[in-house]
Amino acid sequence: MTIKLKLRILMLVTLLAIAGGIVATAIGFNSVNNTHADAHRRQEQVRGITEIKASLLATMGLDPATEDTKRIFAEAERDIAKWAEVTAPLFLMPARHQAFQNIVGAWSEYDQKSQQLITLAATDPKQANDKNTELYRSNFQPMMAMVEQLADECSKEAAASIERANNMSTFAVRAVVAILAVILLLVVGGVLVVSASIRKALGGEPEFAAKLCQRIADGDLTTEIVLQDGDKHSLLAAMHDMKDKLTVIVHGIKQASGTIAVGASEIAVGNTDLAQRTEEQAASLEETATSMEQLASAVGNNADNAKQAESLADSALDVAHRGGEVVKRVVVTMDQISESSAKIGEIVKLIESIAFQTNILALNAAVEAARAGEQGRGFAVVASEVRNLAQRCAGATTEIKSLIEESVSRVGNGGKLVAEAGSTIEEIVHSVMRVNDIVREISSASSEQHDGITQVNKAVTQMDDVTQQNAALVEEASAAAQSMSHQADMLRDAVAVFRMKEAGQQRVQAMAPAAGAAAASGGLAVVKSTSRALPDNPARNPRLPARKVVGGESEWESF
Repeated sequence: MTIKLKLRILMLVTLLAIAGGIVATAIGFNSVNNTHADAHRRQEQVRGITEIKASLLATMGLDPATEDTKRIFAEAERDIAKWAEVTAPLFLMPARHQAFQNIVGAWSEYDQKSQQLITLAATDPKQANDKNTELYRSNFQPMMAMVEQLADECSKEAAASIERANNMSTFAVRAVVAILAVILLLVVGGVLVVSASIRKALGGEPEFAAKLCQRIADGDLTTEIVLQDGDKHSLLAAMHDMKDKLTVIVHGIKQASGTIAVGASEIAVGNTDLAQRTEEQAASLEETATSMEQLASAVGNNADNAKQAESLADSALDVAHRGGEVVKRVVVTMDQISESSAKIGEIVKLIESIAFQTNILALNAAVEAARAGEQGRGFAVVASEVRNLAQRCAGATTEIKSLIEESVSRVGNGGKLVAEAGSTIEEIVHSVMRVNDIVREISSASSEQHDGITQVNKAVTQMDDVTQQNAALVEEASAAAQSMSHQADMLRDAVAVFRMKEAGQQRVQAMAPAAGAAAASGGLAVVKSTSRALPDNPARNPRLPARKVVGGESEWESF
């Protein structure tokens, strides 16, 4: 599993945990709000009943003949009507609502009879007082009993609802704290796991690995890398192995460069002796060989150029064929893009229809909210916002639809241009095929000319076999000496940037004598092989360098 994938998994787990916490918190607080709303409703019930009870008690024991009685009943009638209108909708249970309506009905009956007694008291006060006492027993006391019973029940329910709301609030707070703690544990645990995994993969701190890479890049191989127990597959373990192997390689290159320098000096001495022997013999054939070499080189270059041209023509033909295939695939892709654009247009139409239906639903919701009055005002605002969003969505889909139609038109134009490009590519293919045929004919003629010149060159070189062989040895030895000297310098320059410990040098130097012995034995074997290859003058060059003559005649043809 890559580090990138681990980090993505950690982010995904964190986001899921946070999303779960948000959802759970929202659900909990919604329940708390509902519970508090129910408690508030029940408190308002108790308040309304209490106000009605106070108004009823204000009418108890009044003398029907006094002027204040009529005023008090008028005030009680007004207050009870007001609180009845406010309190009645708060009773959601049918039984409680009916009990409240019974109280209101009992009050209406009691008020009507009291008004009759007030009218009677104007003519017969004694009879009015007697009936008032009877009215108190028959109407007022039962009515107050109903009020007391309903008030007690509502008070108990309000207290229970408040207790539930408090318990729900406490539970919600504890749940939110627990969820946040779980999210924190998940995030911290994920970070620790990913950090440990990355550290295990690196084998140490990333900053140390970066500095170590920079030091090795600068040629410093003296840095000690301390690995943890059992660490064999981390980045630092691989860098430790790389540093050790680089140290061995650099020491070997330094030793080999010294050996190569010694061999190059020996070859240079032998080349000087051999050049003196072949100078007089090569003078007579120098002009002829030079002319033939120039001619052979020119014809060879012509043949090589013809072969390269043929190869380029074949490559151009292949590229043209591939270009035609690519254009065909582009045409198919353009058709697919056109079909996809048409499908997107259908989807946009569907979105536009959904936006229109959403607008209608939002309008209906706004109407229903308006009917609900004050309690539906918040829902009306939400419905208005939904309607605005639906209208904006419809406008956006209209713009997207126009853009898609314009894109389809452009895709069609692009398809036409690609078709024209395909026909042009086919014409190019035919032209390249014709050029390829012409280049093949030129290549064939150049090859024939090269073969003829090669045969003439062989005839000239056979005029003095020994002289040309010696000249070839001189050329080969000179080139070898220059090449070996140049390579030795390059090796020294290449390894000069590396700094190593003395212990590493001692280990490699301990291996050097064996390598030197192997090189010396190889040099002797090569000298023997060379002496057998030149039987004409075996005693003239006893210090011949350790080089092998490879491909006798083919090497001196370029002299």
